[in-house]
Amino acid sequence: MRQQTREEEALGVWGSAFLASLKRNDPEQYHQLKVTGKLESTAQSRARWARDRFQETLSALMESQGPAPVNPLEWDHWMRGLTNQAREATWPLVLVPRPEDREEAATSLTTPVS
Repeated sequence: MRQQTREEEALGVWGSAFLASLKRNDPEQYHQLKVTGKLESTAQSRARWARDRFQETLSALMESQGPAPVNPLEWDHWMRGLTNQAREATWPLVLVPRPEDREEAATSLTTPVS
């Protein structure tokens, strides 16, 4: 198993995922941020933002589900399900899209719907 670097530990899962997707999907921007010394602060900012979105989504899901189960095992199952849903909703917001996905999105915005 690969050990995390100090930078990855400080950024957490959201910041590390952002950096990895940025490096893979937009190497020019990654290099520019690295050269200008803004890479770590950008990743930290994205990580804070993602944590906030995750917490907001999780809170909204908890409110929409009504009262939590009283039984500890049922509560654990309930909470894991909600956490997974919040995580799945947050991931696409954190990751830098692949170039082909950006092109497809740009095309769909400019293509008239008939």
